[in-house]
Amino acid sequence: ELDDLIQNRDALIKAINTVSRQDLQKIDQALPQGPRSAEFLVLLETLAKRNNIVLRQVDLIGSVETQSGQPRPGGSLTAPSIGTIKEFPVSINVGGSYDGFKSFLGDLERSLRIIDVSSLSFSASSRDLFEFSLKGKTYYQ
Repeated sequence: ELDDLIQNRDALIKAINTVSRQDLQKIDQALPQGPRSAEFLVLLETLAKRNNIVLRQVDLIGSVETQSGQPRPGGSLTAPSIGTIKEFPVSINVGGSYDGFKSFLGDLERSLRIIDVSSLSFSASSRDLFEFSLKGKTYYQ
């Protein structure tokens, strides 16, 4: 029985060691160690500039711990792990065209950082410009 456990451990260590450094970096970007709020703000600013919208306000509300393996929005489960996954609620206000905001959301969706949008509202500020308010959360370990 002990030999089976040792073989199982060795097989797991071998499997872990086959994960490339590049894949580990992608995982770290999707679910970073710590909130990395500065990196998240840089991401938002970059995406806003790319899509020609103005980043008006970003509120980083704080963190909420959730147990690993619990259901998350969208019906997916978090991967079981030793620690907890922490939620980092955010509120984002931007201004710009509808097409620019639509592209911004698409880029946000395709970014490696996991972001769940829980609410979205908008109002017209002038002829073809809108004010958008987005609430959601991102995650970290």
